[in-house]
Amino acid sequence: MSQGSNSLSLILGAYQNAKLAPFYIIRPPMMGDGNSEFMANWSQELCQGVFKLETGRDTSKEELAKGNADFIFIEKEIDQKEYKVKDQAVLDFIKAHNYPALFYKYKLVFVQTAEAISDTILNKWLKVLEEPEQSVVTFFLVGNEEKLLDTIESRAITLRLKSQNPPLETGVSCQGGFPQFLKQKIEQEKGSLSEKVTAELLSFTANPLPHIFLEVVKNNRASRMFAFKTMVDFAAAKDLPYVKQYEFLKAIEWFKKSQTFNNSAPERFYGLLHQLLE
Repeated sequence: MSQGSNSLSLILGAYQNAKLAPFYIIRPPMMGDGNSEFMANWSQELCQGVFKLETGRDTSKEELAKGNADFIFIEKEIDQKEYKVKDQAVLDFIKAHNYPALFYKYKLVFVQTAEAISDTILNKWLKVLEEPEQSVVTFFLVGNEEKLLDTIESRAITLRLKSQNPPLETGVSCQGGFPQFLKQKIEQEKGSLSEKVTAELLSFTANPLPHIFLEVVKNNRASRMFAFKTMVDFAAAKDLPYVKQYEFLKAIEWFKKSQTFNNSAPERFYGLLHQLLE
């Protein structure tokens, strides 16, 4: 298993023990890999695992592509940015939930690119998700950090996939937290940083208080750029728990929006720093 093997093992274990929840939201790794191909491969590998549990033999993705009554894939039209109310896929989703599994323990319904579903369609599907057929399990494959309707999110178990890439190789240890990580990155980049930027950033690593860091990024654009890149590297390399990943990503989202409104550098960086120093 390669695509998010932890989540695959978890779901296959629940399948084998007839303990699957009716509804899951599957989200991509925190950094990168959150593309449709990655998510599609994950759903195919899950189907392969289920097939082996049910039949005792392996199957290829090509064989799965021929169709299976208990593996349903809902996809938007290729040339559309989002699902449309009158799309066949919207009707297929409802039909898939009208009948129980035919051959296997469960029928698995995968909704690809779920971030492209409008609130109107989600509300249309809400009753189906509130009163699911007992043997039907729905997976919303969400390719980004877009939050779905609260009424949808609250009914699902959310799982974060692990990256298919090896852990980020920075040559820098996360031991000692973000200030120590920043210090090691400065050493690593010594030749490419000006003396002024180096001195400003090191003043924070020597005395890691938030107000010192915020004063540093306030004074120098090069310091801001290096600090931001290092923050993202630290968050990726440290493999933060799901909740911390989500909070950090929301802080990045706010960071980007705040640039549009010309918030000061300390205001923009405070949320990011808060997540890494806690």
